Amino acid sequence: MATRWKSRNTNPTAGRSPTKKALDGPRIARRMSHVGILVGALGPAMKFYRDILGFEEIWRGNRDPKRLDWVNMRVTGWRRLH
Repeated sequence: MATRWKSRNTNPTAGRSPTKKALDGPRIARRMSHVGILVGALGPAMKFYRDILGFEEIWRGNRDPKRLDWVNMRVTGWRRLH
């Protein structure tokens, strides 16, 4: 038997203030502590994330000492709050 979901409101924007953001509804989290992004080439990725978006590199790591596996970056000026 298929589950039927009943919605109290068929219009997701009904009743919202025009000044509220589209993501004001329920979420699974209020913040994001980290994101992993796979890139094909380090040079263009660093140019984008560091030079264009303004991230700063904070650490490089590897599993094999002969190659680079990841680069940790953060938003410039960000500090851990917890």
